[in-house]
Amino acid sequence: MYCEQCGSKNEVNDKFCTECGKEISISKAPSHPHPGGNKKVFNDLQPYRTLVKALLITAGVALLLVFLLSPVGEIPPEIAVIETEEPVQQEPAIQANTATPVTSEEIAELKKEIESLKNKNTKQSQNQQQTNQSASTLKEELKSDEVVKNQNYEAQASVVLDSIAKVVCYLDKDKMSSGSGTVWSKGNKYYLVTNQHVLEDADKEDENCIITIARDWNAVADDPSVAYQNDDLLIYQLDQGYTYWEADGLDLAITEIYEYEQPISYLEDIAMETNEAECNETAPTGSKIKIIGFPYTSSVSLPTITEGIISSFEKIGETLYYITSAKIEHGNSGGIAVTDDYYCMVGIPSSVVVGETESYGRILLLTEDDLKSFLDAI
Repeated sequence: MYCEQCGSKNEVNDKFCTECGKEISISKAPSHPHPGGNKKVFNDLQPYRTLVKALLITAGVALLLVFLLSPVGEIPPEIAVIETEEPVQQEPAIQANTATPVTSEEIAELKKEIESLKNKNTKQSQNQQQTNQSASTLKEELKSDEVVKNQNYEAQASVVLDSIAKVVCYLDKDKMSSGSGTVWSKGNKYYLVTNQHVLEDADKEDENCIITIARDWNAVADDPSVAYQNDDLLIYQLDQGYTYWEADGLDLAITEIYEYEQPISYLEDIAMETNEAECNETAPTGSKIKIIGFPYTSSVSLPTITEGIISSFEKIGETLYYITSAKIEHGNSGGIAVTDDYYCMVGIPSSVVVGETESYGRILLLTEDDLKSFLDAI
């Protein structure tokens, strides 16, 4: 309850005011007090209201000063407001550029580096252009070399094919034997090189051997008789006194060629010459070769070409032979075996060995250097 004299609040059981000491009368408040019944009490509290108002104003001013004097964006902990929403993430502050200013010397050095890079790129571009040009030139050279190689191949093949001769021996009692040979020149003479066993059966006076050589294969294939009349098919006689060597296993014979009805001078463009400077080595195992000759299965005037490799070697008596996978048939004997590019003579196909499961051919090992030695010995 409140004292009627000073307005101080007292406990309900207090009989005297604790502030002014006045006796406190206990009275019951009216059920419907007059609107102005407490006016005196209000007037007695007015000094305290003024004091409270002043304190609130002072506190507000102090808070405003604290806020204004605080760093931007910071709120003192004592007046911080607790956020109930998820805080918005602030963008990181942009740091001030504190780098040291670039000097003129550094700028000049940087320009030099840029210029150097430009020159380097230019040089690389020039090198690439030169490389491309070199590659293009090389391709043209290789293409040109391939053309020359093909031309040489065809020319060399033509030389070998033109020199191949079919050997026909007319024996007693209307018998005949045949084989193959090649035509070579020595000085102003022409010789047939073949196997000894191709000529050895014609050993009587009334027996003789001839050779046929094509100057135009197409004309011979069309009609041999017409080709002979037009000198596209040549026929020559062989000297029956052929030369052979008695070395054990050496199946080789060389005999001179004579005119029959056509000039011997036709052989000038046909006969081969030995190339002992380049064709003087034994072909190694695995080398590709070609065999050219007239097997029994061919026509009277056209040769055949078979291909294979040097499989191994075989010695018969004192003589060395190649063993080859290239097909050799009866009639090929005495022909020629050459390197795959027709450039060098390898030897003379001599015989066929028939095995239980397969057949293989024997080639008399004879380089052009060896052949020159035999021709010089005649």
